[in-house]
Amino acid sequence: MSTEYKSICEGEGYLGWSEPDEYERLLEAANGGDSVVITILTVNPVYNITEYITIKEGKSYKGWTESGVYQDYLETVSGCDSIVITHLIVEVLTKNEKALIGTNTYGSASIIDLYPNPADTQVTVRFVEMPLEGTTIELLNSMGELIMSKDARDTHELLNIQNQATGVYFVITNFNGKYMVDQLMIR
Repeated sequence: MSTEYKSICEGEGYLGWSEPDEYERLLEAANGGDSVVITILTVNPVYNITEYITIKEGKSYKGWTESGVYQDYLETVSGCDSIVITHLIVEVLTKNEKALIGTNTYGSASIIDLYPNPADTQVTVRFVEMPLEGTTIELLNSMGELIMSKDARDTHELLNIQNQATGVYFVITNFNGKYMVDQLMIR
């Protein structure tokens, strides 16, 4: 009796087996000596991820700056191919929006303050005036992944960040389709 360990990617097969399990088979020798082989089969996952990303004109996502559908083929640690399909929409900016993106001022008046920065347990997003209905605050990590989102209902909104890893984050305030992006350092 012998044991073999085999790994395959999801969707593949080995000797007709495609599920993770322990399999037994009998090998018959020409001289009549039979042998039992135990196969321990591991099936590694394949990831197919679809993401919908909207950016503003002048910005890029993974180096892409034009609207379209993009595919990334990635190989996992186990050697299985994974696909990330990105539906990218690039919105054209108006003159007013160009003044708002990437800055925390609109004209000469500050719209929001973000403090303390750097922060370690919580951060306050302070609005100069009561935010309009539909205003949201999002916290994204440096990879652009959404960590949290909340509706802004008061002039002082607290974000609890005590469970977040140290690093650079982005606080995106969405004023009904107009965005303000501030950088936040969590320590």
